Amino acid sequence: MIVHETHFYVDALGNLLGGFGDGAMPSDPNAVRVMTAPNHGKDTWDGAGWVTTPPTAAEVREFRNAALAATDFMGLSDYPAKAGELEYRQALRDVPQQAGFPKTHAWPNRP
Repeated sequence: MIVHETHFYVDALGNLLGGFGDGAMPSDPNAVRVMTAPNHGKDTWDGAGWVTTPPTAAEVREFRNAALAATDFMGLSDYPAKAGELEYRQALRDVPQQAGFPKTHAWPNRP
C-alpha cells in the first residue's frame, strides 16, 4: 500500500501556508510545520486508483485547533487587532457547526 500524507505549515506571522504532500515544501524557508494530518489529505492506492479517506471530525478539529493556536496572539488584550482578525478566529471556531461537517467544510480566509 502506498500512503501519502499532508503536512501543514505556517509562516513566521502564523499565516497558514497550506498543506504539502510527497516531500513538497512551502517556498518560505522560515515555514514551520504545525501538524501532519493522518487522514486529512491521506490517499491510498488500492491497485486500481487512488482512494481518499475523508477526515474524521477529530482530525478536522485538530487542524482547526492548530490554526487557532497559530493566531492566539490576535486575542490578547494588548494586541491591536486588525480588521477581520477576531472574525477570522470566530469563523475557525465555527467550522464544526458547518453543514456537512466533517466531510465537507470550508476554511475561512485569513485577513
